[in-house]
Amino acid sequence: MFEFFPIAYVRNGRQELYQVPFQTGLIEGFQAVIEFNEGENYQEALKDLEGMERVWVVFAFHKAKNWKHKIFPPRGSQKRGLFATRSPHRPNPIGISAVKLVKVDGLKLYIEDHDLVDGTPILDIKPYLPYVDSFPDASYGWLENQEIPKAYELTQTEEFTKKLQWLKEIGGLDLISLIDVNLKLHPFPRQGNRIEQMSDGSYLIAIKTWRISYQVKEGEVVLENIFSGYEKEYIEGKKESKWDDVPLHRDFLKAFSQD
Repeated sequence: MFEFFPIAYVRNGRQELYQVPFQTGLIEGFQAVIEFNEGENYQEALKDLEGMERVWVVFAFHKAKNWKHKIFPPRGSQKRGLFATRSPHRPNPIGISAVKLVKVDGLKLYIEDHDLVDGTPILDIKPYLPYVDSFPDASYGWLENQEIPKAYELTQTEEFTKKLQWLKEIGGLDLISLIDVNLKLHPFPRQGNRIEQMSDGSYLIAIKTWRISYQVKEGEVVLENIFSGYEKEYIEGKKESKWDDVPLHRDFLKAFSQD
């Protein structure tokens, strides 16, 4: 038997899996901080790490519950064997990511281009060494003919921006952080992503109790509008929601005269 314990934790405020990329390096400048535990003199272990452009982060998939023999990967339309994917649902829920190291500050590592949710337990840090860790000519297997994902640029209409700011100022809801990664990497309907295409060619994504409409153009996702996802009965109090945000929705509808 083996026994492991966290030496650090990821801090970035993004606690939902859909708030982070499914691979490292897909969204440039995506930031986080790895905070090491105090009292273990880890600052000595972190010496000489400064100046290395990338590091391997070994971590635990702390939100994964059960492992699966086959899964639907983010790319492709059929199930694949678990060990031919990077799914978090593994017999031993351990992951590795090569992330960009921005700087070392005491017990904190500032990183970019990561794929880690807030609170991820870190098990180890190792230097990324291109001369032994990079094999650019290696075969991709079933991924050989898959299109390499490219991030879309997000733009906003005036209407969308106005409602987005209202929700943040009045309701303390940072709605953009709940959708930006999803729409930058996979803005089209696929299994489980709660996106549907409308009859006019636009798209609608459901994020918790909110709905967001948008258009997809060449390399660009245009965020058009924000709607309440509640039916009239919930707004009028005739039905009870499991969420506690109905009052915010009522105020939102009043503020923007939405039927």
